[in-house]
Amino acid sequence: MLRDYQAESLPFFAARLEKLVKVCRDYGIEPVLITQPTLYGPGVDPVTGVDLSAIKVGDKNGRFMFQAIELYNGVTRQVAQKKGALLIDLARELPRDSALYYDYLHYTEPGAAAVAGIVARNLEPLLAARYPTFKK
Repeated sequence: MLRDYQAESLPFFAARLEKLVKVCRDYGIEPVLITQPTLYGPGVDPVTGVDLSAIKVGDKNGRFMFQAIELYNGVTRQVAQKKGALLIDLARELPRDSALYYDYLHYTEPGAAAVAGIVARNLEPLLAARYPTFKK
């Protein structure tokens, strides 16, 4: 099934991301690409002690689902590098911790605050360089 994603879905995903970057830049918008973090995947949840690779996600397990989403995250990283776009690698920066998620993909209030902090920290150098008069 992962091979199906690689062969059939990922090339289209890459092409759409590249087009999105181009369209943004054509209109004077500098895109920022962000990877998708998940609660499932390698590791143990520090709150519950649950093995996050073994949890059931539909008819799959956390390990498989992580591998699938990581294929897309890999494409996002590659497109950002190829096109010179800022990448915020949220998938690598946000901890797998059930205190930050209310399901496998969506954030609790503390999770949203953590995401905001990561995004702000990564955007600050770009914004400071482009808009120095707005720096506090």
